[in-house]
Amino acid sequence: IIHLKETKNSRFRTIPISDSLLTVIKQYCDKCLYLKMKNDFFFSHKDGRKVKEHSIYLIHRKALDYANIPYIGSTKGPRLHDLRHTFAVNSLKNFEKRGCDLNNVLPILKQYMGHTNIHATEKYLQLVSENYFDVLDKTKETELLIMGAGENE
Repeated sequence: IIHLKETKNSRFRTIPISDSLLTVIKQYCDKCLYLKMKNDFFFSHKDGRKVKEHSIYLIHRKALDYANIPYIGSTKGPRLHDLRHTFAVNSLKNFEKRGCDLNNVLPILKQYMGHTNIHATEKYLQLVSENYFDVLDKTKETELLIMGAGENE
């Protein structure tokens, strides 16, 4: 489990992580954590300063180059933020393939992504709606059920 303290909406979040991500994090910790003080950011400079957004952007661009993925432009991407869209879509698609009830899954995905409402999560799904009509139909059903439940409270 990862505890996120300083998020976009200044909300504390706890999220589960996969075993493969845990392995990568442990490798990072073995190489870098001994340099850090208790209250340093996880991704920080040696002196504890937070890594700036622009540095993350440059690392992303280098990773795209390394993978031979063309960068089309700041509004066309692939942008680092596009990974969240891919995550949202793939998560719902995988849950659907496993036969999970999306009425139960969409609110969990919303929480995992740190959204305050289902509409914010749906925006991540609309970008690829042409590929996932079946999933989107089920999320619309979920939204209607959730909104209907809210009206009865």
